[in-house]
Amino acid sequence: MTAPTVPLIVCRGDEYHSAGEVFGQMATDTLTTHSALVTVLTNHAGMAGDDSVGQQWANSYDEAAQLAISTSSKLTTSCGQVRDLIVLSAYNHQVAETTANLKNTPPPPAPQLSPDPCPPETTPSAAGSGIPEPFGWSIIKDAVGMAWPDGHQDQLNTAAAAWHTAASDYRTVAAQTPQAVDLLRNQQSPEIDIAAQTCTDRQTDLTALADACQTLGDACGNYAHHLDEAHSQILHELRELTLEAAAGEAAFALLIPFTGSLSEWIGNSALAARIATKARRIATIITELATKATKIVTDAIKPMVERLKPLLERVRTWVEAARTKLNPIARPGSTAAITDPAVAALPEAERAVALSARDIFTSPEFEAIRAAQAEGKAAEVTINGTKVLYEPDLPASGFTLFGEHGFVIGREAFTSEAELAKTVAHESHRLATSSSASGVSGELATNETDAAFNFAETTWKFVMGGS
Repeated sequence: MTAPTVPLIVCRGDEYHSAGEVFGQMATDTLTTHSALVTVLTNHAGMAGDDSVGQQWANSYDEAAQLAISTSSKLTTSCGQVRDLIVLSAYNHQVAETTANLKNTPPPPAPQLSPDPCPPETTPSAAGSGIPEPFGWSIIKDAVGMAWPDGHQDQLNTAAAAWHTAASDYRTVAAQTPQAVDLLRNQQSPEIDIAAQTCTDRQTDLTALADACQTLGDACGNYAHHLDEAHSQILHELRELTLEAAAGEAAFALLIPFTGSLSEWIGNSALAARIATKARRIATIITELATKATKIVTDAIKPMVERLKPLLERVRTWVEAARTKLNPIARPGSTAAITDPAVAALPEAERAVALSARDIFTSPEFEAIRAAQAEGKAAEVTINGTKVLYEPDLPASGFTLFGEHGFVIGREAFTSEAELAKTVAHESHRLATSSSASGVSGELATNETDAAFNFAETTWKFVMGGS
């Protein structure tokens, strides 16, 4: 009988854990890139205009942009999950080593897992009301028979720059992966091959997303260029028409004393002929713009949509599988274990925010905020990656620090424990779900504030420590 073979396991705990932290930094970097991109696209909603050409381009662009933003959101989450899975594996090896040690050393503390970032997964349409009609368009638009192409080329160029920046950032993030893989390959354990392959898969996905962002940036930039050319040509025709009409009116007015109404009739007929000529030229310019827009859609956007669909599905499937694997073993009070009926009825992303808010509110670090309020002093702590500050001079309950991934608590939050829990829930919701990270005002900010208020009213008892 052959003796069973036992695999040789050699794990260097610090290196193993460091491999996970590489992906922890990647998760932070992807969230920063994702949030900045969504902010720009939100600020420039409607950049393609609502004329037929702009609508045609926007319809295809919107589909591609939505797929890219959804993929970016899922990949941001996946980087944090890869980090958690690796540090949990390192922890499990440390526990096994401690258990096997006859010296009865205490087990190592369980690792703190990454909060679910809940990055936004949608972006507004590029179609919408654009720039106003130029002077003189009202004279000729009926003869043109087409709408003024009212896309905003400056906004399109800004969006192009944002997509290109995101592409560069995602390539930079992806390039960090070999560092994690090298650290993993320095371990000897059955799960290492799978872990290293998972890291490499995420690198491949981030590179594919970077390619998509580059293509979307090119699509925005190219349409902006063609739109700018069309605007310049149309405005040139309108200026010529205006000057010719003014000159013609003056000339025929001089002849009226000699030719009577005949001069006026000839003048009107000549103007109508000039309008018809200019209208045909402008219609040709718009038709050429439509042809160029179609070429962008056909050559770049549609093929990229077909590449993004399987990418999103692959990443989404992996994220859901990882979430299922992580919840039971790693997250005390995972979303699956919530028994509060109101909180349990919330969408998965908001349940995760409720858990994160509760972790902050019930953490030992939060006691420093309470102590600072009692002493009337300012304080700052970081809890699970979220910066929490107390500012005694803030005349409000709370204020979100989007750029620093944190929030400020003011003195009004301490009027009661319920108000304090509501403030933590409200600010956590704003921080995790907002698309207006640059302070967008108006309807978007109002809707987000209302959603955060309703969330706080639903979850505050849970945040105080309920289940």
